[in-house]
Amino acid sequence: MKNQKRVTSLVASVFAVSTMMVVSIGVTGCVAEDLDDCPPALRLTFRYTHNPSRKNLLAESVRSADVYVFDYLTGVLTDVIVVRREDLTRGWHDESHMPEGTYTLVAWGSSGDELTRSYAGRHMIDVSTHAHTEVEIGTTTLDDLYMMLVSDEAPSDIEGDIVPSTPCFDDLFWAIADGVEIVDGESRKVDFDLMRNTSTLRVAVTGLEHFESSSDTHQSGTRLPLRLFATGSNGRYRYDDTIDPHARTVHYASFDHRRTGGGMSLDIPMQRLHIRRHEDDPVLLHIEQYTGPSATTSIPIPGIPPVDLVAAIRESSDGMGNYPYETQESVDREHEFRIALAISPDPDRPGWYTMTMTINEWDVIILKPIVDVPVR
Repeated sequence: MKNQKRVTSLVASVFAVSTMMVVSIGVTGCVAEDLDDCPPALRLTFRYTHNPSRKNLLAESVRSADVYVFDYLTGVLTDVIVVRREDLTRGWHDESHMPEGTYTLVAWGSSGDELTRSYAGRHMIDVSTHAHTEVEIGTTTLDDLYMMLVSDEAPSDIEGDIVPSTPCFDDLFWAIADGVEIVDGESRKVDFDLMRNTSTLRVAVTGLEHFESSSDTHQSGTRLPLRLFATGSNGRYRYDDTIDPHARTVHYASFDHRRTGGGMSLDIPMQRLHIRRHEDDPVLLHIEQYTGPSATTSIPIPGIPPVDLVAAIRESSDGMGNYPYETQESVDREHEFRIALAISPDPDRPGWYTMTMTINEWDVIILKPIVDVPVR
């Protein structure tokens, strides 16, 4: 059990480390002796304005949410509120009259009909061994709660420790409210403005002609000469939406491959890109070439090692000193990153290649890969 000072300190730290928006908490009174005649003790409303348009896109973006309710003083879980789509848009209200007290509410939303289709809230037992169990009311605490991408063990022949069980996983959203005081006979309203944890990398590559021989037909529907994927240890979150430093490395495969003239395009779904995490454990974009027309394995392209995605996003600029993604909030607000890669032979090193990169039409001024992978 935590004492009051400890829990208050933990909850207060959320404001320093994560983007959070709980817009308003309102109170109305009730003087009836019978609580059945009183308004609900707790009303929850939801919005999603933390997006590039800054408009409320809740209806078209979020379909479900689980709200974890913790005792503010002890940090112990007292309830889990499952909010369906209709209650997200019209607002959820407590019909059982929540007991009087002060609470911390952690909301996790999903673009799927159920959060559990792509994610799992778990009681973490040991972060170093990844041991966890089901969340339990009366036992699980704020510090024990982790939200994680549902995953399977990765095959031994690919990069990463785990792969998403649902490769095209649902979008994940988060918000928190602390110090929510419930008083008998009064109705408390909490308005959550959700933040999106997921994004899509929409990648376009030109220069395929340098990797295709004249005998390679590569007609529509057949495999293209390059393989792109991403890896990152960013699929497990603490209650305050910070990424668990012990999280396993996720292999993010690419989808919807399309030939576009002399190039190719594809999508890679991605969990949260966190500025503070990338220096110690970067999320990497891998660009590799297949070893032959019918090969199933790929190798790094000489001169083009994996790229630190967060570093590249933060270095994107108009060349005049304007950097649109300097803050965590600006990165979190984007729901997709349009990445254009142009590959060409290195004139100074035969058999090697160079690459230029733009992100959302901003030039990446310094394309410095984080890892120099030797040619296999």
